[in-house]
Amino acid sequence: MKFRHLIPAVILLFLSSTFLGCSNAPPGTGIAGKDGEPSVFRVPIIGDPQSLDPAFIADEVSRTVGMNIFAGLLTTDEKGKVVGDLAEDWEVSPDGTVYTFNLRKGVLFHNGREVTAEDVAFSMKRCLDPAAGSPVAHFLLDIDGAAEVLEGTAEDVRGISVVDTHRIMITLSEPRPFFLARMTTPAGWVVPREEVGEAFPAWTSGKPVGAGPFVVDEVRPGDRIILNPFNDYYGGRPALDTVEMVVVTDPSVALFMYTQGELDYTHLMPAEVVQVREETELSKDLKEYPLASTFLLGLNKGKYEPFSDVRVRQAVSLALDREELCDVVWLGTRAPAAGVFAPGMPGYVARRFEVDLERAKALLWESGYEDPSSMPRLTFTAPSIMEGKVMAEYIAHSLQEGLGMPVGVELLEMGAFLERLYAYDLPIVTMGWVADYLDPDAFINSLWHSKSPYNMVRFASTEMDSILEEAARTQDEEERLSLYERAEDIALEDCSWIPLFYGRSTVLVKPYVKGLRHNMMGVLPLDGVTIER
Repeated sequence: MKFRHLIPAVILLFLSSTFLGCSNAPPGTGIAGKDGEPSVFRVPIIGDPQSLDPAFIADEVSRTVGMNIFAGLLTTDEKGKVVGDLAEDWEVSPDGTVYTFNLRKGVLFHNGREVTAEDVAFSMKRCLDPAAGSPVAHFLLDIDGAAEVLEGTAEDVRGISVVDTHRIMITLSEPRPFFLARMTTPAGWVVPREEVGEAFPAWTSGKPVGAGPFVVDEVRPGDRIILNPFNDYYGGRPALDTVEMVVVTDPSVALFMYTQGELDYTHLMPAEVVQVREETELSKDLKEYPLASTFLLGLNKGKYEPFSDVRVRQAVSLALDREELCDVVWLGTRAPAAGVFAPGMPGYVARRFEVDLERAKALLWESGYEDPSSMPRLTFTAPSIMEGKVMAEYIAHSLQEGLGMPVGVELLEMGAFLERLYAYDLPIVTMGWVADYLDPDAFINSLWHSKSPYNMVRFASTEMDSILEEAARTQDEEERLSLYERAEDIALEDCSWIPLFYGRSTVLVKPYVKGLRHNMMGVLPLDGVTIER
């Protein structure tokens, strides 16, 4: 991820604090506590944001902060539906290739200037500037001419046209039913030209300027980011007087701070969930939400010769007890996965998976490994943080005890692990995938298309590519979902990526925090939150 969706075991869903969305609570209702004290909402983030420039927001923390500062053409509501943000409404041509967005009038940037269609066009083209190297530019490549600009063979994007001050037309090279969903990502967030200048990224120091509900008041590296309400926000001044995003790198410390009244919200690790459930008072604050996320095991045939035989990959899949994995490693806080798409996502099909060691051993025999202990030693490389270590050790043990395969575990610090991962150099890897937008394309195209940069196991199938490309341009929703079901069947048969479990967001929220809403991609923005003691 990384980009947002490419999260190793250590950082997966339980460590990130994602906020999205909006509400029009009247100003002043967030006054908390006694004696008219200002209402302050305090939440943890796992580290400093890598960037607060939308063109470079590719990690969870940056997105958490940025979504409260910036606004884009579109956003998502609590049901994951695409709704207007800067765009009041829009029209789509009958062939699905031309989108005309009508902007709200009078929307202001934090510097007091009105947002115009020119700003929207500038922000998109800035992401596509080859000098930028933006990690979110790929979300815009459906636009006609965008690929040529990104490759440096054209100077302007012919598919982006400013019609007038408050209207912009975007033409796609082919129909893309999920284009609106892609525009809810940071690639669709809008910045003022006069604030970003010519530098990439902008705001490496100083305060970013957007059109979102909150203004950056202070950035204290390693400590916290303080946001204040934007009085002229188009949706109405947020009710909160202050948002404090506190850097807490250890989740157990965040839990302690929550119990001491120093945080109003925090994510929980699996062991902490079990602990909290046993605490009568604390358990009342516990909330659990499904996420559009799936955790997978990747088998790279280019780095481990036996994996070049589909029967060996299938044997690995059949030997893994997902239910036991969820119970033992995740202490019952995750649900076993039998498919690619998480429950509640478009394209989800209920499936069952059964462990079958006898069939797994028979497949190894058929593939020529009558004695699995004679197979080349498989090294399972994982990040050294506890969750990565436990996952790797559990899976290695399952393959050793269940199939007799020789498997060892190698632990690396996070930087070294990510370097190996991004170099496609790991023969076996666990990975959590979180949707950037609520559509099957955000999952299966990213991991299974042969040309995807996130296809870390180098899966390649002309049939799969053909199905995914057809689905990407199919406008009939029923037909499109049928194509994704076919693609999922191929993925599950091939076993280059093996679904293990579905993600959940498990959090503690103080009872006086009101208006905090979730969707399947995380928590919705904070402008509707109030503190009512």
